[in-house]
Amino acid sequence: CCYPGLITYQDRLDNHTARPCHTHTKLSCLKPWDTALTYGIILPWIIIAIAVVLLAIVLMVDWRKDKKLFLHVDNPVDLIRSQTKDQIERRRLSISPVGEVRKF
Repeated sequence: CCYPGLITYQDRLDNHTARPCHTHTKLSCLKPWDTALTYGIILPWIIIAIAVVLLAIVLMVDWRKDKKLFLHVDNPVDLIRSQTKDQIERRRLSISPVGEVRKF
């Protein structure tokens, strides 16, 4: 943002307003961190927030209509078991047919 003390003829042709040892008053010269802040922090979070809001809207609309995005919840292929066969058998034996727990 500060031109060198000696400006070549080619530099003068490229930029006729260039002056030696002169600092510009452009925003990128006065606040060089502004671009990184805008495009490195602020803009990504805005994009993430918009994506989250759009995804939430799509999921809410789908949940209220035909639930195509929730088929794995409504119609599971297989039940997911977090217990082994032995644990299921022990639990089945410890509960009577009417649902009361047997006392040993």
